[in-house]
Amino acid sequence: MMDIDEVEFSDPPEFVKYVCGRLNMTKEELREEFHDACVNGHFDSPVYSTVRKLFRFHCFCTSRFRNKNKMLCITKLFEYLISGTIGFDNLRRRLKEYDYSARCSLVWTTNYFAYRCRTCGMSPSMSLCSSCFTAGNHEGHDFNKFKSHAGGACDCGDSSVMKKSGHFLTTYHQINTSRYCIDLLAYKRYLGLFNRPVLSEKF
Repeated sequence: MMDIDEVEFSDPPEFVKYVCGRLNMTKEELREEFHDACVNGHFDSPVYSTVRKLFRFHCFCTSRFRNKNKMLCITKLFEYLISGTIGFDNLRRRLKEYDYSARCSLVWTTNYFAYRCRTCGMSPSMSLCSSCFTAGNHEGHDFNKFKSHAGGACDCGDSSVMKKSGHFLTTYHQINTSRYCIDLLAYKRYLGLFNRPVLSEKF
């Protein structure tokens, strides 16, 4: 049982220390086990289960969220579990370095020179920016270069208007989509499970 209603905490570090004490582990061990659960899907682990219940019962399921200090303590605990020693702000900056989108979506204004490839395109209005066209293998294709009079956006990577042969195998998109970091995605992917009903669970 970990009922924080009965305990007052002066600051978040004291709260983290309290949680670690109840689980009989250091904060480094706490984060390591939580990290392992998120990355490898070990959702039956005691640490993951405890943190999940703590989050659900003490943040949203009762009126306890009205205590701003306890809410701050829980928020800081989650920031530590997610970001570790690098800090939450640094983690957010790291996340911005990764691009998982297969689409270019570059937007241009009037008087921009773009391309259309009728060999790769599934729509007559499909357009490519110069970078994506150059990176793609369109040699021998039926294409043209045009000057945009009304603006537009690059369709490279959009499988609804362009054949896979026209964008999925380009060097440009292979570079961007290969920058995948499972550690950084694990928490975002699995913390959503905390929102599932746990009313039948007890500490």
